[in-house]
Amino acid sequence: MNAKFSLLALLLLACGACAAVHTINAHVLGSSNVRIANCDIVSGPSRVRTQVYIENPLSQFMAVNYEYKDLPTGTWKSGGKLCNVPAGQFQNCEATVQVALGGTGNGTSEGTLLHLIATSDAAPGDTYETELSYTITHFVGDREAQFTTGLAARTVEFNESQALCLASPSCCDQTARNQIDLADQAIQRANTAIPVCDLQGAYDAIVQAEHATDNATARINACLAAGPTPTPAVTRSPAGNQTPSGTQTPAQTATPVIPPTTPTPTPTPAPSACPLGLALLFGGLGIVMVRR
Repeated sequence: MNAKFSLLALLLLACGACAAVHTINAHVLGSSNVRIANCDIVSGPSRVRTQVYIENPLSQFMAVNYEYKDLPTGTWKSGGKLCNVPAGQFQNCEATVQVALGGTGNGTSEGTLLHLIATSDAAPGDTYETELSYTITHFVGDREAQFTTGLAARTVEFNESQALCLASPSCCDQTARNQIDLADQAIQRANTAIPVCDLQGAYDAIVQAEHATDNATARINACLAAGPTPTPAVTRSPAGNQTPSGTQTPAQTATPVIPPTTPTPTPTPAPSACPLGLALLFGGLGIVMVRR
Protein backbone atom coordinates (compact mmCIF):
# COMPACT_ATOMS: atom_id res chain seq x y z
CA MET A 1 0.00 0.00 0.00
CA ASN A 2 2.79 2.35 0.92
CA ALA A 3 4.53 1.52 -2.33
CA LYS A 4 1.43 2.52 -4.30
CA PHE A 5 1.25 5.88 -2.55
CA SER A 6 4.93 6.43 -3.15
CA LEU A 7 4.51 5.67 -6.83
CA LEU A 8 1.55 8.07 -7.08
CA ALA A 9 3.55 10.82 -5.42
CA LEU A 10 6.39 10.28 -7.82
CA LEU A 11 4.01 10.46 -10.79
CA LEU A 12 2.55 13.74 -9.50
CA LEU A 13 6.00 15.17 -9.06
CA ALA A 14 6.93 14.03 -12.53
CA CYS A 15 3.81 15.67 -14.00
CA GLY A 16 4.67 18.84 -12.17
CA ALA A 17 8.15 18.73 -13.56
CA CYS A 18 6.77 18.19 -17.04
CA ALA A 19 4.45 21.24 -16.88
CA ALA A 20 5.98 24.19 -18.70
CA VAL A 21 5.15 27.74 -19.78
CA HIS A 22 5.53 28.40 -23.49
CA THR A 23 5.30 31.56 -25.53
CA ILE A 24 2.26 31.70 -27.77
CA ASN A 25 2.56 33.18 -31.23
CA ALA A 26 0.21 36.19 -31.12
CA HIS A 27 0.20 39.84 -32.09
CA VAL A 28 -2.13 42.82 -32.44
CA LEU A 29 -3.94 43.12 -35.75
CA GLY A 30 -3.84 46.61 -37.16
CA SER A 31 -2.53 49.51 -35.09
CA SER A 32 -1.68 49.22 -31.44
CA ASN A 33 -2.16 52.98 -31.05
CA VAL A 34 -5.39 53.81 -29.21
CA ARG A 35 -7.04 57.19 -28.60
CA ILE A 36 -9.63 57.25 -25.80
CA ALA A 37 -11.11 59.44 -23.06
CA ASN A 38 -9.80 58.89 -19.55
CA CYS A 39 -13.21 57.56 -18.52
CA ASP A 40 -16.42 56.44 -20.16
CA ILE A 41 -18.77 59.26 -21.13
CA VAL A 42 -21.27 58.29 -18.38
CA SER A 43 -19.34 56.36 -15.75
CA GLY A 44 -16.77 53.60 -15.51
CA PRO A 45 -13.54 52.96 -17.46
CA SER A 46 -13.23 53.51 -21.19
CA ARG A 47 -13.38 50.32 -23.27
CA VAL A 48 -10.92 49.42 -25.99
CA ARG A 49 -11.76 46.67 -28.47
CA THR A 50 -8.73 45.17 -30.14
CA GLN A 51 -8.19 42.40 -32.69
CA VAL A 52 -5.55 39.81 -31.81
CA TYR A 53 -4.00 37.20 -34.12
CA ILE A 54 -3.35 33.86 -32.33
CA GLU A 55 -1.67 30.76 -33.80
CA ASN A 56 -2.18 27.20 -32.45
CA PRO A 57 0.60 24.75 -33.33
CA LEU A 58 -0.91 21.85 -31.33
CA SER A 59 -2.98 18.87 -32.43
CA GLN A 60 -5.88 19.86 -30.19
CA PHE A 61 -7.82 23.12 -30.02
CA MET A 62 -6.43 25.82 -27.77
CA ALA A 63 -8.63 27.64 -25.22
CA VAL A 64 -7.45 31.22 -24.79
CA ASN A 65 -8.23 33.43 -21.79
CA TYR A 66 -6.97 36.95 -21.23
CA GLU A 67 -6.15 39.53 -18.59
CA TYR A 68 -5.83 43.30 -18.95
CA LYS A 69 -3.73 45.76 -16.96
CA ASP A 70 -5.62 47.79 -14.35
CA LEU A 71 -3.71 51.05 -14.78
CA PRO A 72 -4.61 52.73 -11.43
CA THR A 73 -3.24 49.75 -9.44
CA GLY A 74 -0.79 48.25 -11.95
CA THR A 75 -2.28 44.75 -11.43
CA TRP A 76 -3.83 42.27 -13.84
CA LYS A 77 -7.59 41.76 -13.99
CA SER A 78 -9.30 38.80 -15.60
CA GLY A 79 -11.13 39.49 -18.83
CA GLY A 80 -12.46 35.94 -19.08
CA LYS A 81 -12.59 33.70 -22.15
CA LEU A 82 -11.19 35.17 -25.35
CA CYS A 83 -11.72 32.41 -27.91
CA ASN A 84 -10.89 28.84 -28.99
CA VAL A 85 -8.29 28.39 -31.72
CA PRO A 86 -8.68 25.22 -33.81
CA ALA A 87 -5.86 22.67 -33.92
CA GLY A 88 -2.99 23.59 -36.21
CA GLN A 89 -4.69 26.83 -37.28
CA PHE A 90 -4.73 30.52 -36.44
CA GLN A 91 -7.63 32.74 -35.53
CA ASN A 92 -8.40 36.42 -35.06
CA CYS A 93 -10.01 37.08 -31.70
CA GLU A 94 -11.45 40.32 -30.29
CA ALA A 95 -10.56 41.38 -26.75
CA THR A 96 -12.24 44.15 -24.73
CA VAL A 97 -9.86 46.04 -22.47
CA GLN A 98 -11.01 48.45 -19.76
CA VAL A 99 -8.86 51.54 -19.33
CA ALA A 100 -9.28 53.85 -16.31
CA LEU A 101 -7.17 57.01 -16.34
CA GLY A 102 -9.40 59.39 -14.38
CA GLY A 103 -7.69 62.46 -13.01
CA THR A 104 -4.55 62.04 -15.12
CA GLY A 105 -5.31 64.87 -17.56
CA ASN A 106 -4.28 64.67 -21.21
CA GLY A 107 -1.27 62.63 -22.28
CA THR A 108 0.18 59.47 -23.79
CA SER A 109 0.81 56.18 -22.01
CA GLU A 110 2.72 53.21 -23.42
CA GLY A 111 3.12 49.73 -21.96
CA THR A 112 1.81 46.17 -21.72
CA LEU A 113 -1.96 46.10 -21.62
CA LEU A 114 -3.02 42.60 -22.64
CA HIS A 115 -1.95 39.20 -21.28
CA LEU A 116 -2.99 36.01 -23.14
CA ILE A 117 -3.07 32.58 -21.40
CA ALA A 118 -3.85 29.47 -23.50
CA THR A 119 -4.19 25.77 -22.62
CA SER A 120 -4.76 22.62 -24.67
CA ASP A 121 -5.47 18.95 -24.07
CA ALA A 122 -2.58 18.24 -26.41
CA ALA A 123 -0.21 19.38 -23.67
CA PRO A 124 -1.89 18.87 -20.27
CA GLY A 125 -0.49 21.17 -17.61
CA ASP A 126 1.33 23.39 -20.08
CA THR A 127 0.36 27.01 -20.67
CA TYR A 128 1.02 29.26 -23.66
CA GLU A 129 1.30 32.93 -22.79
CA THR A 130 2.28 36.31 -24.16
CA GLU A 131 1.88 40.01 -23.35
CA LEU A 132 0.89 42.67 -25.87
CA SER A 133 1.78 46.35 -25.65
CA TYR A 134 -0.24 49.41 -26.70
CA THR A 135 0.27 53.14 -26.96
CA ILE A 136 -2.69 55.01 -25.47
CA THR A 137 -3.37 58.67 -26.15
CA HIS A 138 -5.89 59.81 -23.55
CA PHE A 139 -7.82 63.02 -22.88
CA VAL A 140 -10.19 64.45 -20.28
CA GLY A 141 -13.86 63.90 -21.09
CA ASP A 142 -16.56 66.51 -20.40
CA ARG A 143 -18.13 64.67 -17.47
CA GLU A 144 -14.80 63.92 -15.84
CA ALA A 145 -13.77 67.59 -16.24
CA GLN A 146 -17.01 68.73 -14.62
CA PHE A 147 -16.51 66.54 -11.56
CA THR A 148 -12.81 67.28 -11.26
CA THR A 149 -13.54 71.01 -11.23
CA GLY A 150 -16.40 70.55 -8.79
CA LEU A 151 -14.25 68.51 -6.44
CA ALA A 152 -11.53 71.17 -6.45
CA ALA A 153 -14.09 73.86 -5.53
CA ARG A 154 -15.61 71.73 -2.74
CA THR A 155 -12.13 71.09 -1.35
CA VAL A 156 -11.43 74.84 -1.14
CA GLU A 157 -14.77 75.44 0.61
CA PHE A 158 -14.10 72.60 3.03
CA ASN A 159 -10.67 74.00 3.94
CA GLU A 160 -12.21 77.42 4.57
CA SER A 161 -14.95 75.95 6.77
CA GLN A 162 -12.44 73.92 8.72
CA ALA A 163 -10.25 77.01 9.27
CA LEU A 164 -13.30 78.99 10.43
CA CYS A 165 -14.09 76.27 12.95
CA LEU A 166 -10.55 76.30 14.33
CA ALA A 167 -10.56 80.10 14.55
CA SER A 168 -13.94 80.26 16.34
CA PRO A 169 -14.10 77.25 18.67
CA SER A 170 -16.85 78.79 20.80
CA CYS A 171 -19.15 78.91 17.75
CA CYS A 172 -18.06 75.56 16.27
CA ASP A 173 -20.25 73.22 18.28
CA GLN A 174 -20.50 69.45 17.96
CA THR A 175 -23.13 69.66 15.20
CA ALA A 176 -20.86 71.88 13.08
CA ARG A 177 -17.87 69.60 13.68
CA ASN A 178 -19.92 66.56 12.66
CA GLN A 179 -20.79 68.27 9.37
CA ILE A 180 -17.13 69.11 8.75
CA ASP A 181 -16.16 65.47 9.37
CA LEU A 182 -18.91 64.34 6.98
CA ALA A 183 -17.62 66.69 4.28
CA ASP A 184 -14.05 65.43 4.79
CA GLN A 185 -15.12 61.81 4.34
CA ALA A 186 -17.12 62.66 1.21
CA ILE A 187 -14.16 64.48 -0.36
CA GLN A 188 -11.92 61.47 0.32
CA ARG A 189 -14.46 59.18 -1.39
CA ALA A 190 -14.58 61.46 -4.42
CA ASN A 191 -10.78 61.51 -4.63
CA THR A 192 -10.81 57.70 -4.62
CA ALA A 193 -13.67 57.39 -7.12
CA ILE A 194 -12.31 59.61 -9.92
CA PRO A 195 -9.07 57.66 -10.68
CA VAL A 196 -11.07 54.43 -11.17
CA CYS A 197 -13.66 56.35 -13.23
CA ASP A 198 -16.52 55.81 -10.79
CA LEU A 199 -18.01 59.10 -11.91
CA GLN A 200 -21.44 58.44 -10.43
CA GLY A 201 -19.89 57.72 -7.05
CA ALA A 202 -17.77 60.86 -7.37
CA TYR A 203 -20.86 62.95 -8.15
CA ASP A 204 -22.75 61.65 -5.11
CA ALA A 205 -19.76 62.32 -2.85
CA ILE A 206 -19.25 65.85 -4.20
CA VAL A 207 -22.91 66.75 -3.59
CA GLN A 208 -22.72 65.41 -0.04
CA ALA A 209 -19.51 67.35 0.63
CA GLU A 210 -21.11 70.57 -0.62
CA HIS A 211 -24.20 70.21 1.59
CA ALA A 212 -22.21 69.29 4.71
CA THR A 213 -19.74 72.16 4.22
CA ASP A 214 -22.53 74.69 3.66
CA ASN A 215 -24.35 73.50 6.79
CA ALA A 216 -21.23 73.80 8.96
CA THR A 217 -20.28 77.24 7.63
CA ALA A 218 -23.81 78.62 7.99
CA ARG A 219 -24.06 77.38 11.57
CA ILE A 220 -20.75 78.94 12.60
CA ASN A 221 -21.50 82.27 10.86
CA ALA A 222 -24.94 82.48 12.49
CA CYS A 223 -23.34 82.05 15.89
CA LEU A 224 -20.70 84.70 15.14
CA ALA A 225 -23.36 87.15 13.92
CA ALA A 226 -25.38 86.69 17.11
CA GLY A 227 -22.35 87.50 19.24
CA PRO A 228 -21.16 85.65 22.30
CA THR A 229 -23.74 84.84 24.96
CA PRO A 230 -22.78 86.69 28.18
CA THR A 231 -22.14 84.43 31.11
CA PRO A 232 -23.54 85.96 34.34
CA ALA A 233 -20.87 86.66 36.95
CA VAL A 234 -21.38 84.78 40.19
CA THR A 235 -21.39 86.70 43.48
CA ARG A 236 -21.77 85.35 46.94
CA SER A 237 -24.58 86.48 49.13
CA PRO A 238 -23.81 87.07 52.81
CA ALA A 239 -25.34 83.68 53.60
CA GLY A 240 -22.81 82.02 51.27
CA ASN A 241 -25.28 81.25 48.46
CA GLN A 242 -24.10 81.95 44.91
CA THR A 243 -26.30 84.43 43.11
CA PRO A 244 -25.77 85.54 39.50
CA SER A 245 -25.09 89.24 39.46
CA GLY A 246 -27.48 89.64 36.57
CA THR A 247 -30.34 88.43 38.75
CA GLN A 248 -31.47 90.98 41.27
CA THR A 249 -32.70 89.64 44.56
CA PRO A 250 -35.70 91.70 45.69
CA ALA A 251 -34.67 93.96 48.58
CA GLN A 252 -36.28 93.09 51.90
CA THR A 253 -38.62 95.88 52.91
CA ALA A 254 -37.94 96.68 56.52
CA THR A 255 -41.07 96.88 58.61
CA PRO A 256 -40.80 100.12 60.66
CA VAL A 257 -40.66 99.43 64.38
CA ILE A 258 -43.02 101.80 66.20
CA PRO A 259 -42.05 102.21 69.84
CA PRO A 260 -44.83 101.36 72.26
CA THR A 261 -46.92 104.38 73.12
CA THR A 262 -47.20 105.10 76.83
CA PRO A 263 -50.77 106.13 77.46
CA THR A 264 -51.00 109.70 78.62
CA PRO A 265 -52.35 109.67 82.18
CA THR A 266 -55.76 111.14 82.49
CA PRO A 267 -55.48 114.10 84.86
CA THR A 268 -57.47 113.65 88.05
CA PRO A 269 -59.65 116.70 88.47
CA ALA A 270 -58.68 118.76 91.54
CA PRO A 271 -61.25 118.86 94.21
CA SER A 272 -63.48 121.81 93.72
CA ALA A 273 -63.11 124.59 96.33
CA CYS A 274 -66.76 125.40 96.18
CA PRO A 275 -68.15 122.73 98.59
CA LEU A 276 -65.44 123.50 101.14
CA GLY A 277 -66.19 127.17 100.93
CA LEU A 278 -69.86 126.53 101.43
CA ALA A 279 -69.11 124.37 104.44
CA LEU A 280 -67.02 127.06 106.00
CA LEU A 281 -69.65 129.65 105.20
CA PHE A 282 -72.47 127.73 106.81
CA GLY A 283 -70.29 126.86 109.77
CA GLY A 284 -69.56 130.52 110.41
CA LEU A 285 -73.17 131.42 110.20
CA GLY A 286 -74.00 128.80 112.79
CA ILE A 287 -71.46 130.16 115.19
CA VAL A 288 -72.85 133.67 114.82
CA MET A 289 -76.37 132.55 115.38
CA VAL A 290 -75.47 130.72 118.61
CA ARG A 291 -73.72 133.74 120.08
CA ARG A 292 -76.77 135.76 119.66
